[in-house]
Amino acid sequence: IYVHSKEVEDLVESGRVGIGQLFRHFNILPEFSLLTAGPTTNGGFWRNYTLESDLVTCSIREVFCSGVWSLSPLESNNRGDQ
Repeated sequence: IYVHSKEVEDLVESGRVGIGQLFRHFNILPEFSLLTAGPTTNGGFWRNYTLESDLVTCSIREVFCSGVWSLSPLESNNRGDQ
C-alpha cells in the first residue's frame, strides 16, 4: 500500500477505515492495471495488479485455485424444497 495523502494516512492509522475500505470511503473508482499473470503448478492461476488513485495505490497478488470458475448445481439439502 502506498499512501499519497496525509488524510488517508491518518484515517488508516486511526483504525476508523480499513485498507480494503479506502476506495469506497472516498468514493473513488481506482484505475486497474494488470501487471503479470500466469498458471500455478496445481492448475490454478495467479495475477499481480495495482489499484491506483490520487490518494492511494494498492499492489495486489491474487492466487486462484484450480476449478475456481467451475459451477455445479446446488445439492438438495433435504428440506423438502424440491
